[in-house]
Order: sequence, then C-alpha cells, then structure tokens
Amino acid sequence: MPLLRFLFSQNKAPASPTSRSISPFRRFNSLRNVLPRPTPVPDVDSHNGYALVRAVRAHHIPLIRFLLDHGSTATHMDYLALREAIHKRDINLVKMLIEKDTGDQSVKENGKRPRTEDRIVVAHRILEKAVNEGLKAREIVKYFIEEKGVTPDQLLREQIARKGFFKDTTITRRK
Repeated sequence: MPLLRFLFSQNKAPASPTSRSISPFRRFNSLRNVLPRPTPVPDVDSHNGYALVRAVRAHHIPLIRFLLDHGSTATHMDYLALREAIHKRDINLVKMLIEKDTGDQSVKENGKRPRTEDRIVVAHRILEKAVNEGLKAREIVKYFIEEKGVTPDQLLREQIARKGFFKDTTITRRK
C-alpha cells in the first residue's frame, strides 16, 4: 500500500525553466537528461480491472477502497469483481463495490444525506447470480430487489419463491 500511495501521489510533469537565451530545441535537449522524468501514474483499471478482482478475492479491504477511490470500477470482465463478492456472500463488500462512498458530504436539514449515483447499475443477470448462490446470499438478493430496484422476471420470481428468500426467518416456539 505505501508504494501505491507513492506512485499515485507523484507529480505528472516537472517544472521547466524559462531561459530565453537558448533556443527551445537546444534547451529541451540540454535539460532532457538533467531534469527528473515524471513517474507515470498507473492505470487502476489496466488488464480489465484485474487488480480489483484480485483484491476482492483476497478480501483486502484497504486495497479495494484504494482502487475504488482512484477510479476503478467493477464493470470489467462482465462484473467479475462483483460476482466474486456475491460468491463470498459478503453484503458489505457488495455495497462497497456498487455504492460510491458518501465521505464527508454534508447532511441536509431533514437529517438525510444526499443520494449519490452508484458505480454500477445492478442488472438482472447480477440478481440471477445472487439467487443462484442460495439462501446464504439472502441479504444480497433483498438488497438488490428492495434497495436497488431490480425487478426479477417471472422465472426468477418463481426460483426466489421456491428457495424461500423472503420467508420469515424468525423461529417460533410452540408451547
């Protein structure tokens, strides 16, 4: 993490002197070897978001936050990072990948934070992946349907009803 923070904090171009006694071409050639070369800022989505997918697989939360804060998205390789989070059945990780961090946004007068746009629009195929994970992914399915507004088609509704995703999970004792 310290190396990544260093690489992403580097200036993109060094300041150039404004000497007018030398022609611009000669000035460039004479300073080319003297001035430090800028360190290129890495692309967080290179290799189709492979870094984010690996961070999700390793469940490395600080690295995931770092990559998301620097513009990585989970839309690469057919939402592979999000699919991996669903497979881990981790609702907090799923929310982290979908929702942008509200950070230090001010609270409105009514006590609510302004709604921010999500990083990912949850599609039907993502809901289907969560349903196929079974009852252990119940919270994720409820989150997709109730909070993100994904409407399942008839086949998926039947599958949800058959598996019992929305049945009451409280245990009642008979006297």
